[in-house]
Amino acid sequence: MKNILNYICLFFIISCNAGNNKKELNNNKTSLDQEIISKNQQQENTNSVNNKIVCEKEEGNLESGFTTNCIISKKLNEAYIFFIKESKINEVQYLKTILPKSNIKYVIQNVDVSYNFEKNKLQINLSFDGGESEIIFLENENKTRIIIKNYPD
Repeated sequence: MKNILNYICLFFIISCNAGNNKKELNNNKTSLDQEIISKNQQQENTNSVNNKIVCEKEEGNLESGFTTNCIISKKLNEAYIFFIKESKINEVQYLKTILPKSNIKYVIQNVDVSYNFEKNKLQINLSFDGGESEIIFLENENKTRIIIKNYPD
């Protein structure tokens, strides 16, 4: 009879500990979930900072043209794609949606477009009725500077 009571007590103790362990596991899971959510929010914040093109216009005139300097925290190929999607300048409509792999020239809607690659530099020239535009991408340490020059006729 004593053995049966010992087994019942032992079973009861094990059952209670299992319940406590389950609560402890759930608490650990909840704190782990919160940590994952926090890290995801931090990553989203970092992405929102990285997913902005910061631009500044320089003073210009009809003779020397108008220049806008931009910076984005991305490599050149990523910056190009982001620029195509997010830029508000009119010239974007004439550019390739995917970055070409080599120098190319083409005409679209009476606009002559040329892409010229160098080491960490891409220069795009657009010639159209009313002027010329030049868009230069310069990559340096995971940041890309974008220089937009407009030369009206």
